[in-house]
Amino acid sequence: MEKRTHGLLARVLRIFMTKPGVILITTLLIVMVMSVISMQISKNFYVSLKREAYLDFKNQSYHMLINSEKQAIKSIQKAIKPNQSKLTLSAPILKNKFYYQNDLMLLEIVVSDASNCFNLNSLFDKSGNTYKAIHTRSNQLSEIGWPDT
Repeated sequence: MEKRTHGLLARVLRIFMTKPGVILITTLLIVMVMSVISMQISKNFYVSLKREAYLDFKNQSYHMLINSEKQAIKSIQKAIKPNQSKLTLSAPILKNKFYYQNDLMLLEIVVSDASNCFNLNSLFDKSGNTYKAIHTRSNQLSEIGWPDT
């Protein structure tokens, strides 16, 4: 068995040595395969670096959002305390913007009051192409003169 393997290896080596250019082509093929492998490794490494950078940015943005929200809530509570009443749209806290600065970025916070908005979604329920009044609101609808369906 060892003689057969040795004989086969000797024949392959003899073919490589007698044919001109076979060693060159084989070497180029090996270099090409190695370069493809190294490009895939570097591509995966680059993608993982980008992913880590995006995750860091996401985490930092989330923490800034939470901190700026807490700061805005404290500022709103300070502004409401002296009045002890509801906010109107002319309140300076709703007109002015809040700024929250960190080492890397500056957040601009705009406060708006949507508590006085009229929301039709709370009065009607869409079923198919028709809208039906929600039964819990039917008494309120009839009070304002809306026909009951």
